[in-house]
Amino acid sequence: MNTITIPSAIYLPFALSSNHDRNGGGKRDSVLNDKDPKRKMDSAKPELAGGRLFTTTVQNSAQQKLSGASYIRQSNQALIPAKPNTLAKREEPSLNTPKLQTKKSQYSIKQIALAALGIAALAFTFWKFGFQEHAPLPDITFSPPLSTTPPSPSFLEPEEIKIFTSYTTDIPERLKLSKKVVQNQLKYCQKRGYHYEVYEKNLAYLGWFDQSLPQWSKIAGIMQLLASGSAKWYVWLDDDAVILDSNMKMEDFIGSHGGSNPNTHIIVTKDLVGFATEVNTGVLIVRNSDESRAFFKKLWNKRHEQIFKNNHYMRYSQCPGQECFHEQEVMHELLKDPQYRKLVNIIPQRDANNIGINLFQRFDHHDYDRCDPWTKTCPRFLSFKDPPENACDPKNDFICQCTGLAIKGHRTAASSLYPTNLRLECIDDLVSKAK
Repeated sequence: MNTITIPSAIYLPFALSSNHDRNGGGKRDSVLNDKDPKRKMDSAKPELAGGRLFTTTVQNSAQQKLSGASYIRQSNQALIPAKPNTLAKREEPSLNTPKLQTKKSQYSIKQIALAALGIAALAFTFWKFGFQEHAPLPDITFSPPLSTTPPSPSFLEPEEIKIFTSYTTDIPERLKLSKKVVQNQLKYCQKRGYHYEVYEKNLAYLGWFDQSLPQWSKIAGIMQLLASGSAKWYVWLDDDAVILDSNMKMEDFIGSHGGSNPNTHIIVTKDLVGFATEVNTGVLIVRNSDESRAFFKKLWNKRHEQIFKNNHYMRYSQCPGQECFHEQEVMHELLKDPQYRKLVNIIPQRDANNIGINLFQRFDHHDYDRCDPWTKTCPRFLSFKDPPENACDPKNDFICQCTGLAIKGHRTAASSLYPTNLRLECIDDLVSKAK
């Protein structure tokens, strides 16, 4: 029997099932033993099948002259007939053949983690060096028309004052009262010729990396205005502070409470006698000066400091409820430093001329948010027994707050199932009495 040797120029990486002859013949090609990974075939030709590289062989003339039996080569010997049961049967396509599996990701968990870390670093860089440089645009603005009258003898002109506030829109009950107060403040600014800005957002929220509760919005807003604004004085009003007497001029009030003194840079009222903090920031009047910028930068940088209260740690920027007094408490601590105390004029809520600014219009009530959801009882009774000098008189006072009143509360019946927005009720009453 003639033997056929295979040149050693080409290696077959693995064994193949035989294919039909390219010319349409039904005879089987030679099948090689899959135990020899380095077999050498004549005229090896690579073909791509199903995404994998196969090597098929073309029969030479000597093979074609064989009697049609299948042959297989073992080791370095000549081809010998293969046993019938060792022939690789051709697999016919089946309808149930599973689909090819998708290629696995070429990225490892480590590479994905490094990429996520890089994205986080870029986001942090953007926040740190870019986000704070640009103040957000206000949602409501009013600028007085250019005045054609000569300046008054007052040390401050109306157009040199900017009043601003902010509120969030996530609580519908709160949003109702905020919009009513904004209209009251806007009318006052239009009448007196002051610039007015309203931000419908928490100015202290600087992204996922730096979050502070809305109580810090006034500090963030003041810093942004001091950094880029041109007004001489900025006045923050809480979104529940109602202007009762629109005939009063803010420039006169500022001048008579230290504004004409070049050493006074901040004007703020006292808080309730014996309360947690010395000051109340519901109304905050700030001169546009380097001293003010230094003061509020120091205050702002302390917002994430940890404190220990009620048997657990918390931060000024995130303390829930009234467990701390947020920016007000930080200002209280900061004013213990003589370096900063000399910049601030702390005035009583009702001054020597019996004019009230930042007074409270409050009453005893139950807070529905603190009720037991199962028994429908409200054991938490909020008692406000403000002294007369801190209570609001709608007939004579300048600015009054509806602070401390629940937006879901009960006036008398602690077990009532129908809560009332008591803060909105208070604001409606004050706005109706404003002049």
